[in-house]
Amino acid sequence: MDPALLNVLTGCSASQKVIDKLKEKDITTIEGFAYAAKDTLEICQKILGDEVGYAIGEVGALRYSWDTAVIIARERIKAKHVERTGDNDLPLDSATRVELVGTFHKMYAIKFESSQTPNDYLLKKLKKQVDKNSLHPVSLYKVSSLATQQTMKQTTAASMVGGFRISASSHDLDRDIDICNNMQALKRLRLLMVGYSLVGTALDPATNTPQCSLNDAINYVLWAEEKILNALEAGRKVTPAMINAAHMQTAEHWTNCTRNEGLSLNQAIKQTRTAECSRAWLFDDVGKRPATDQLDSGWVKKMKQDVKAELMREMKTGMKSFMVPPDDANKSGRS
Repeated sequence: MDPALLNVLTGCSASQKVIDKLKEKDITTIEGFAYAAKDTLEICQKILGDEVGYAIGEVGALRYSWDTAVIIARERIKAKHVERTGDNDLPLDSATRVELVGTFHKMYAIKFESSQTPNDYLLKKLKKQVDKNSLHPVSLYKVSSLATQQTMKQTTAASMVGGFRISASSHDLDRDIDICNNMQALKRLRLLMVGYSLVGTALDPATNTPQCSLNDAINYVLWAEEKILNALEAGRKVTPAMINAAHMQTAEHWTNCTRNEGLSLNQAIKQTRTAECSRAWLFDDVGKRPATDQLDSGWVKKMKQDVKAELMREMKTGMKSFMVPPDDANKSGRS
């Protein structure tokens, strides 16, 4: 029997009697075990048959072993696909994240909580974009935090089983995630821009400034917040979907700047206040009257208070750079 399969079986507490049965059936590899049946009921029938005398624990260990083997077999297939095609949807490795966070802390003297940085899959995509200076607009519906990744139910299977590490799939984090309200949309936008600044600490040779300065990234978020609040005060309808659409249009502008004009992401972000981008944030071309609650001045006032409270909370945790005025956006140097 392949030692890898034996490790899985013993790691899942399979009895020697069950292991001997697998040998009798000539099932000696993880792949052979995983594809011997389509579900745990069938694997039990094929391996144990109609024999009696197996303890409930033995049957459970066999089912657990088979589930584990299926996951490992699928990850092996994925790894072979990556090796063959270079299509790597694996997360950012921990060593690279530590390096990015360390460089960021040296530059800004700021440390983020896991709820304030993107998940490892998204961060890897952003890093690839910034490194190649080839941007692709990222929908806010695709943005989630490292904390979300860490608390996903799938990660409970990320323990070492039989010498194999089983991790959550990128597809679980790449699906659209509902945005419940405008405040949540703003938080997603802030999370995305923090991600760009985390991977954009390298200096742009043309300007000797970071590829994506934290100050400029967050000033874009503050600018967007101001546009949203102005629209609400003017009685215009604003929804999370509309905020996402405005951001996507702005990100398309950044894409054109980096691909066609050779600008860095940071230079492109600085052009956000152009008339072309500003029009996307007016929210005046929907052709619908605003909802009643959005016309209520008390509701708008409450949202303003929530925005200010959130910013103040971040300031108290050390993120004072978030409040740097636009004119002073890049005056802070390395600390």
